[in-house]
Amino acid sequence: MNREEVQRRVVSVVAHILGIEEVDTGANLEKDLGADSLNRLETITALEAIYPDVDFDEVFLYNLSTVDALTDHICDSESKAA
Repeated sequence: MNREEVQRRVVSVVAHILGIEEVDTGANLEKDLGADSLNRLETITALEAIYPDVDFDEVFLYNLSTVDALTDHICDSESKAA
């Protein structure tokens, strides 16, 4: 799967969970988009369902604070698994 498709899916998940229409992929999920800890957990859970082979360590994911960072993590994990 290419990066654009992964990013589109991550944006869709984040937008749905946060109830917003537009997501700046470089925006901080908490500071800029208003995500709280429950939103982050819901995001992780949704991404785990879409990408079951990707390691979504919850502590590590708190360091992934943007859609771009989440996208890179998924793409990197998928390329290592291939």
